[in-house]
Amino acid sequence: MLLSTILLCIAVIGSFLWLACILAVFATPLFTGFFVGGWASQAGASLPEAIIVGSIGAALMLCAGRFLVIIVRPTWARLSIMTLFVMPAVIAGYHVMHGIVKHITPSASLQIAFSIMAATVIGVTAFRQFVEISTLPSGPRLLGPDRHSDRDDVTETCSDTAVVIVGVAAATSIRRISSASATRQASLSRR
Repeated sequence: MLLSTILLCIAVIGSFLWLACILAVFATPLFTGFFVGGWASQAGASLPEAIIVGSIGAALMLCAGRFLVIIVRPTWARLSIMTLFVMPAVIAGYHVMHGIVKHITPSASLQIAFSIMAATVIGVTAFRQFVEISTLPSGPRLLGPDRHSDRDDVTETCSDTAVVIVGVAAATSIRRISSASATRQASLSRR
């Protein structure tokens, strides 16, 4: 029972980190979609209309960001566009990990440390995905079979880092559970 709980915790943390790494680029468009959909709902649109308007707003934000990263040439402008997309992903990654770890680790300092590690991993992943977008080849090869993508490398790096974070979280969980079990056994033996 104890081993299955630990394995379940590891699987949940790993899957949430993997999902957050994959979806990191979509944090800003998602926020934009929710904002535009809420605005449409407040303006009197029905729920299906607000969902459609929010989806269109999110799609336009994603397309505008990708278009600007490809078109804009000054490095400072590209970095500011990438920051606009990466910072919400970093904040979301921090809060996703903090929401998971607060149920596993009682120490506030470990919760913050794990959350910062996850935010860093997700931020680097989002930044790499936008760098990949900005270095795409132009011309007809873009849709052809010659196009080489680093998406597998990004996913592999994210997966490796997520495995390290999950391993540290699992070790902390095991230590916490074993110390709680030892404390419980000591209190039972005193009776």
